[in-house]
Amino acid sequence: MKRVARILLWSLFILHEATVCSAQNSEEEMTRPLAELSASPFRMTWPGVSVDGPMAPVGLIDRLATDGTWARYQKEDGFVTVSCVGKITVDGQSCRWIEVALEEGGPDQIWKLLIQEERLKDGQNILAQGLSVWHCTGPEEPLNVTGISPPDEFSPLTFILTGPDQEIRSLAPQAVETKLGRLECAGWTGRQLTRFDEREIDATYRQWVHEKAPFGVLRSEIEHSIKFDGRLIQAKTSVTLVDVGTDAHSRISTASRSVEEITARPFAPASGWRWAVLPDRLGWASMATRGLAMVVDRNEQEFRLTLAYPWTPGGPEYRPVAFDAAQHRYEFGAKHGGASGTVGLAIFALAQKVLPANQIKRVGIEKLRQDVWNEPPALVGKSLPLFSDMRFNFIPKSVGKKAILMCFFDLNQRPSRQAVTELRKTAQQLSEKDLIIVAVQVSKIDENTLSKWVKENSIPFPVGMVRGNEEKIRFAWGVQSLPWLILTDLEHIVRAEGFGLSELDAKTQETVPSANAPVDSGEVTGLVKDPSGQVLSDVRVTEFQTDREYVTNADGKFVSAFGPSDTRRFFFAVHKQRKLVGVGQLPAGQR
Repeated sequence: MKRVARILLWSLFILHEATVCSAQNSEEEMTRPLAELSASPFRMTWPGVSVDGPMAPVGLIDRLATDGTWARYQKEDGFVTVSCVGKITVDGQSCRWIEVALEEGGPDQIWKLLIQEERLKDGQNILAQGLSVWHCTGPEEPLNVTGISPPDEFSPLTFILTGPDQEIRSLAPQAVETKLGRLECAGWTGRQLTRFDEREIDATYRQWVHEKAPFGVLRSEIEHSIKFDGRLIQAKTSVTLVDVGTDAHSRISTASRSVEEITARPFAPASGWRWAVLPDRLGWASMATRGLAMVVDRNEQEFRLTLAYPWTPGGPEYRPVAFDAAQHRYEFGAKHGGASGTVGLAIFALAQKVLPANQIKRVGIEKLRQDVWNEPPALVGKSLPLFSDMRFNFIPKSVGKKAILMCFFDLNQRPSRQAVTELRKTAQQLSEKDLIIVAVQVSKIDENTLSKWVKENSIPFPVGMVRGNEEKIRFAWGVQSLPWLILTDLEHIVRAEGFGLSELDAKTQETVPSANAPVDSGEVTGLVKDPSGQVLSDVRVTEFQTDREYVTNADGKFVSAFGPSDTRRFFFAVHKQRKLVGVGQLPAGQR
């Protein structure tokens, strides 16, 4: 898509302006806490809550209470209520539903998160570990916002629910006055530094914990310093526990939904993109939000969206995306646009034959990250990138002349986990064909959690994890979705990428000689030189009869996937930089 739109985003936080839901009693079965319901909640030690020693809280939800427990916190302009509202099992893992309600005078905003029980015990931030996240505002249908990204999913609560991640230290014990009495609490302080688009946010936390608080934290105070567009904005907020109970019920019903539907990520942005305007119901003809102005119209041929934006040189690119009732995505094509002064204008269109206008249910605006302007590189015909940004004991050269199948996956996503476990079933068969499997976890998770999952699922091949900037690593490897497969030949030259598991057998038959019965065990080595006799590296060579592609190494050589043949074979070589083209032939029976 042409780079026709550029913008400087003016908002401080991305708000869920149009997500709505239905508030209703839970259809899910819940168990009562072990304590007597008649007892005062602040005079009991909560079942399922253990205090093994002093640890800084990871956020407002620092631990899990018994199912059915709720805690209500007061803030300056309203209330936040946290509830445990159900249990389910996903891929053999015990998971809990946590519901968070925000009351600020208007319709309540509600979030429902599904998390693995042991993940929270590992001390991980709750916003970074949701297997499923649902959101609603008011009385309409809930929306699955899983994968949109925490700042988009939880914008009003992002800092209230999280905690410090650096410079953490203990505070002197303090008595905290609440409506429920004066409680002596252990204290912690620390900072969280966040960069989101053009915003730099420095948050300082002071949090007090008490064993009688069902979720660990009794009071949290947060000071924000936000640098944005040359300005410094400062703000304060605090929440204090004021009431607890044991009769929680869910206001977003998920009981009738399948595990696949619950863990789906229908509105996750494409790799390298993020939402500037979240997918919204198309109940408007024109709208202005977050520094953008949008107008929609339609004719018999196409549905059009005109986008006006504040333009700056080198600013980010935008594109509209439509969703139908089944939550399938459709990207608009760019027609034309331009800029005058500091204002840009772009027109996008979606053909009616691709998706009729009356079937469009939501439209959002994606923003291309400024550090990934180009399309992810195609790796086919190239050597594998370096493994320096991955943490695991695997070196391609150590396996010798064996093909490599790489699977990029995310343990937090069910399709990814299924892909790795499916590969486990074929690992031995592929090994007999001189092909080894390597899996890479693309998001940062606790290493012990990853190791435990690998052990419990008897994964026989190397499994590593990225380190450093996750987006840049995914971009360097051309990963556009998850799971993502990359297959090399015996020389570790990429021959296929981005294919599905159902295509694996066919791809290995094409790529790996030991998987192809007619292949001779011998080798055919080619040498590419320029007219002056100098060897040429990085030259793409195509074998005419098979359409196989090769790339010459530093010595100007390439090795054909097939041995000697009974017929004459032709090879075409192209050196794009020097604009050289050559053809060579191999007589029958020769190598």
